[in-house]
Amino acid sequence: MWLFSIIDLNGMAEVVVTATDDSSASVSDSFNVTILPVGDDPSRFSLSFPLGDTLNTLLPNFSWHPAVDPDNGDVIEYQISISTFESMESPIYTESLSDTFHIITVPLTDDVKYYWSLSANTTKVNPKLDYQTQIEPIFTNNCTSRGCHVSGNT
Repeated sequence: MWLFSIIDLNGMAEVVVTATDDSSASVSDSFNVTILPVGDDPSRFSLSFPLGDTLNTLLPNFSWHPAVDPDNGDVIEYQISISTFESMESPIYTESLSDTFHIITVPLTDDVKYYWSLSANTTKVNPKLDYQTQIEPIFTNNCTSRGCHVSGNT
């Protein structure tokens, strides 16, 4: 027997099982099923800017499409991570956010390839990592304290 529920369904219900043989004799029994409330994962979301670009600033704007959480009253918190490793190990910058955009506060280094990704977490009783985006490369090029010169995509 398999039981399937819809998103955000919780509570108790009685299940009645009846077995009937070839002579129409039958027997029934019942049991209660309790579904405990748990946090549902937010929807997948995607990065929007920058995507594989050469940047003309050492303090870039980052933006992404919002995730949607089916749990009423649940707040989604994003965490942006920037690393010089595609594996995202040893991030040089992380920040927890509730918006869908961010301007980093620590300047990036010129002529370095960076990678960035986001994770979405719910902030209910049992917060958890729900979804992490793909990892996107960005590259700073020809930047000085007076500005930057863009030389093309990576």
